Amino acid sequence: MHRIDVVYSLITNEAKTKVLMVKNKDNERWTLPGGPKLISKREYSKVK
Repeated sequence: MHRIDVVYSLITNEAKTKVLMVKNKDNERWTLPGGPKLISKREYSKVK
């Protein structure tokens, strides 16, 4: 099993009545902004 670090953000307007969502190109689904954290090969070898 490989470790994958993932980060998501919950961004609202000041009144907290709206949430920022992004539409994914690959599957047309709406999600929170974020995704896998890209790391260098050097960093990856430390995590194994």
